[in-house]
Amino acid sequence: MHKLVVYGERTGAFRVKSAKDLAQSACLVNFLWDYRRESLEEALSDILARGKGWRARLTQGAARHCTKPIRSYPPACAW
Repeated sequence: MHKLVVYGERTGAFRVKSAKDLAQSACLVNFLWDYRRESLEEALSDILARGKGWRARLTQGAARHCTKPIRSYPPACAW
């Protein structure tokens, strides 16, 4: 979840790292969903409790995450 927030914070020259943020987020969310769902729920609760700015950046990252085709992520999710 926090990687999605970081994505929303990247501007200018730092935007090139955003693809990496999204790929890492996809890997982590998939793993946590399967094996530690309560940790994912805790992370979401933490972000939502931090206020409007955090929620806005999470929403921005999640929106981009959901529109990027899965096949475009590198195969870095192999544990």
